[in-house]
Amino acid sequence: MSFDKVVEFMNKAVGDGDILNLTRSYTKDVNGVLTLLGGGVCAYISDLVLENFTVTPLAGNTSGIDSLFLKVANSSITFALGCVYRPSSSLLKDDITLFNQICNISNSYDKVYIFGDLNLPNVDWPISGSRPYSSSSQLLVDLLLNSHLDQLITQPTRFRSNQKPSVVDLVITSDDSSISNLEYLNPIENKDTKTLFKYIRITLSGPVKTVKVKDAAGMVNENSYTVADIFADSFAKVFTVEPLFGMPNLSSVCNSNSITDIKFSADAVSEKLRKLKVIKSPDDIKLYSSSANYRDLERDLRAIYDWTHDWLLPLNLDKCKVLHLGNNNPKHVYFVDNLLLSCTDSHVDLGVVVTSNLSWTEHVQRVASKANKMLFLLTKTFSKASPLVFSKLFKTYVRPLLEFANGVWSPILQKDILCLESIQRRATRFPFGINRPPYCERLRLMHLCPLSDRRKRGDLIITYQALSNSFSPMRHLFPLNTSDRTRGHPLKLPMICDYTFLSTEAWI
Repeated sequence: MSFDKVVEFMNKAVGDGDILNLTRSYTKDVNGVLTLLGGGVCAYISDLVLENFTVTPLAGNTSGIDSLFLKVANSSITFALGCVYRPSSSLLKDDITLFNQICNISNSYDKVYIFGDLNLPNVDWPISGSRPYSSSSQLLVDLLLNSHLDQLITQPTRFRSNQKPSVVDLVITSDDSSISNLEYLNPIENKDTKTLFKYIRITLSGPVKTVKVKDAAGMVNENSYTVADIFADSFAKVFTVEPLFGMPNLSSVCNSNSITDIKFSADAVSEKLRKLKVIKSPDDIKLYSSSANYRDLERDLRAIYDWTHDWLLPLNLDKCKVLHLGNNNPKHVYFVDNLLLSCTDSHVDLGVVVTSNLSWTEHVQRVASKANKMLFLLTKTFSKASPLVFSKLFKTYVRPLLEFANGVWSPILQKDILCLESIQRRATRFPFGINRPPYCERLRLMHLCPLSDRRKRGDLIITYQALSNSFSPMRHLFPLNTSDRTRGHPLKLPMICDYTFLSTEAWI
């Protein structure tokens, strides 16, 4: 049995079975008729409860207050049910009319059960006779005392921000012995009733059933295969039969049954190939050498040019660049087909920006810009994501941009480290809003860790893979300590004692 304030659109065409299955519904607004824009109260009673009972609405009009009173009777028992919603802006004269009607009903029936929201939060339950109340609250207290009615709700039912929890939803009865074991559940939502309505819709919605469809003979079918055929025939009507007179005619008909009779004309194939517009150039060829061996590099350039010329794959000289590494580099000039190759201070190779001074600042700025753009799109698309959901989005779309090819590059300057970490710091702020916890706590709640820790973890993984695999192409980059003075496992790296590495951050 349920009593509710009606807040959905209703009209007279809505039947009892359309609202809830296996129930009878009784609705009434403030004027005693159904309204279009919500309003009123309604009662849903299971058919199992009403199997041997007759329900009759009781006459009465409480202007300004939504109320519904029902007489429920069978051969052995008769009682009254009531559902009331009193708005907080109700007038005193309307309150007097309502309480007089409740008093008359309690005098006419031995058992009375009234449920509703009376919006009188200043009444203390159980009733304390020493405290003064407002006019409407005092009317309710006098009604309960004079009519020998009990109000059974004693714990707060309304929880709103910046307000003290209060009791506004009441259960009034003349027979408190028939109602026992009241259970107070946690509020579904503090202030928004949309969550409750969503829960009700999800609860009432079951699996999708096959719709009933009439066939060509007018018979109603609910068999899934028959219904599918009816829909398929209906959809097929939009396709028309096209005539064949517009089909091109073949110049000659081949009557051969053997595939060996197909003939190709070499001249025709050559003509077709000559008309193809294809950019024929190899991509991503790298040559490197010490500046002292620049003659070897020039010889390699001539060899590549000759090979591409012989195979009709000319080099795109606009994309050919020279990158001089080191501050003391003599910066030799190089030519291809008597054309000078242009020099550059930085170059993007497989997504990594390599500069002439081998600094990663420019690469850090590039990946930070891409990550910030992706983070902006996520914040606009998922404006109300929870911390765990946004953490998954960050791990999927943003963090890979910050960690791509981490084994090749790693920031050393503090400004670069802070630049990368600031993106993750900004991402953790979004799901918490203004009142957010500290950064370390946000990382814990979102199951994240600092990016510097992940870079160290990645370096350790690469080192382990290089040392544990004898055929690793990186094995020669990690010389082992062959001294007998150390104990433990044999996979130990020697300590480099050089002034050059004093200011370099440890990467392992």
